[in-house]
Amino acid sequence: MTTSAQATDFVYPAARHSLDALTPVVMPYPLGGNEHTGTTGNNSTTGNDSSAGKSGDRLKRWQASLTHVNQFSGGVAGNEELLLDGERSVLSLNTLVALSACWDMSVNVPLIAHADGYFDRSIESWHRFFNLPNGDRADVAPDQLDVAYTDGIAAPLRLSNASASLGDVSLQAYYHCAGGWPTAQWVPSFGIKLPTGDESELTGNGATDLLAGLTSAPFQWSDKLTGRAALGLALAGDSSLFAQESRQIVSGSLVLGYRWSAQHEWLAQLDVNSASFDSELLELGDTTAQLTVAWRR
Repeated sequence: MTTSAQATDFVYPAARHSLDALTPVVMPYPLGGNEHTGTTGNNSTTGNDSSAGKSGDRLKRWQASLTHVNQFSGGVAGNEELLLDGERSVLSLNTLVALSACWDMSVNVPLIAHADGYFDRSIESWHRFFNLPNGDRADVAPDQLDVAYTDGIAAPLRLSNASASLGDVSLQAYYHCAGGWPTAQWVPSFGIKLPTGDESELTGNGATDLLAGLTSAPFQWSDKLTGRAALGLALAGDSSLFAQESRQIVSGSLVLGYRWSAQHEWLAQLDVNSASFDSELLELGDTTAQLTVAWRR
């Protein structure tokens, strides 16, 4: 593997599935840019703003990203019942600073908002126009927020009022010196997610989680085709509201980039996450995969 001078980087934020409204465990963020080689990256993606500092600056990168998801899903399995109906916005602010010649630290601060399904009618019209399955949306009143989960044991979880608040803040440290552990081709990270969110508003799980990750150096198959990979592990703490939450959640990411000119690159990123809950429900208890396609200039 060789390092590309114009290395492919991950699409930020690292993708999760649309059930994030009920899965507030934060996965490790892979290291971005070319920081592991001693240089700073200058990257931006659709929906993101970023700025990279000059070599030697303590602030190596800052980034703001906004995601908005309209969700409608649910199911029944045994004593469990789930309904997710509404919209969720996440504004993530991330900074990467140099602690020393070998260590960097990132701080991620998410602002999370739950709202009514303002795009419900547009989505239903889109489905009707193309004769696509509508997922029983027509059976429920549009433009409402209703998130509910019960397992027949713990107190039911319910959110029906729009809200916006701080989510769970996470801190991660990256060791990127050449020849360091485990090899110069992989950058290890260690972190912690703090319970700064609000369980009742589904902006946090009310627990302190430990994070660990590995980010590969960029690899290159040809002058145009490059890629990068990452592995992550989250060890979730005890949560009074999310008793069914999995204690170990594993994630993997692979991004491939095709640079068709000096200024333009097409990206395809696959993110896989193990089940977030110990649940019989397909929506919560199964491994999830998400493919993100992007263009970067």
